[in-house]
Amino acid sequence: MDPSVSHLSADIGYARAQGTVPTQISDGGRRATTFVKVLAHGAADASSSADAGTRRVSLVAVRIGTGRRHQIRAHVAHAGHPVVGDTKYSDERQDFDWCPRNFLHRYHLAFQRVDGSRFHASASLPLDLTRVLAALAPCGPASARALQEEWRVCG
Repeated sequence: MDPSVSHLSADIGYARAQGTVPTQISDGGRRATTFVKVLAHGAADASSSADAGTRRVSLVAVRIGTGRRHQIRAHVAHAGHPVVGDTKYSDERQDFDWCPRNFLHRYHLAFQRVDGSRFHASASLPLDLTRVLAALAPCGPASARALQEEWRVCG
């Protein structure tokens, strides 16, 4: 993902009658905004897959401005950068050669309760995803520093 991208904004709709259909970007949907910050770029070895080679990936921090179903997954796929391992919004099945599952993690959750008090919860990156980050080949010195920092903080 291009580091100059700071937000994704597109209307999102959901086909309730067909519960297995993913959330889609649609003109008849509800407005949704997702804020993104590119932290690092890396390369994963997908040499054991049918589509052998290197898969370039971006590590991003995301904050949602609205709360739509599958908003992050729909927005990043629509931007051409689906979540690693997300078979619902991407055809990138070879991701499973180097990442065991959908690489989407909620690090921090905060909201205001009905009584006005704030709720905060945080969770470290799980070990399986920490290993995926550690195995990425950084694309440049800035990405190397960022990947090391993210791995150390989350791992």
